[in-house]
Amino acid sequence: MLLTSVFLGYLMSLAITYPFWIASNLTKIWFMRRLLGASKLLLIKANAVALPLALLAALMTIYVFVFVIGLDVLQNAFHSTITILGGVFIFFMVLMLIEWLVLRRQLTFSGFWVAGSLITNLGAWIALATSSLGNRILFILLSIVLGIAVGAINGILITR
Repeated sequence: MLLTSVFLGYLMSLAITYPFWIASNLTKIWFMRRLLGASKLLLIKANAVALPLALLAALMTIYVFVFVIGLDVLQNAFHSTITILGGVFIFFMVLMLIEWLVLRRQLTFSGFWVAGSLITNLGAWIALATSSLGNRILFILLSIVLGIAVGAINGILITR
């Protein structure tokens, strides 16, 4: 059975989503705490619970695509792309839903902020997924730096 390089590349991209999201949220929470003067402990707890739930939802999505629908991700690059993008989309949607449930009590336009945050995070992830870095450690460091940049943008925008 031939394992496509596309599938392996997308699996690596899915793996770097986790440090990207952690860096993004820590930066965003730091900006919220610094600029608003409040601890926002509920958002920190929600993100701690949301990450494992979102990862589980992404893995279940990949499981459904591969074993229930029967996409051949090992030999077909198009099936690999659809499967991984579906998993990443569900990952970000679960995270954004939990963030919205927390922020809707604290922000007037939380739905717009969460939608903008989703677009920013997906755009950054697509930029990471399509980059062709050979060194995996550099790839992970780039995901953390990009996560900090996205978190700073979201943190500044949420406090305005």
